Amino acid sequence: MDPRPLPYQTLADIDLNLNEYDKWLRAKFSSSYRSAMFCYAKKYHAYLNPESNLRDLELLSPEVKSSAVKALILVSKYKGTYKQFKERLAEN
Repeated sequence: MDPRPLPYQTLADIDLNLNEYDKWLRAKFSSSYRSAMFCYAKKYHAYLNPESNLRDLELLSPEVKSSAVKALILVSKYKGTYKQFKERLAEN
């Protein structure tokens, strides 16, 4: 894996209230899936920034990349930015 750090960005930078997001996940998903997606969202949230390079996700193992992208898709749906995020994914 590439030793470069992930882009630094706080959860406040993407305007994500973790408590509200967790409530939203709880209403939609099973406990184990919710927990996994919540953890991946916290770790990879910086990729929601339009200026981040989504190609860096290719450096992850296939299993981790899949889970990270799923978590980012869920956050983008929660925030109402899914269409833009989907377009960025398609570009990369």
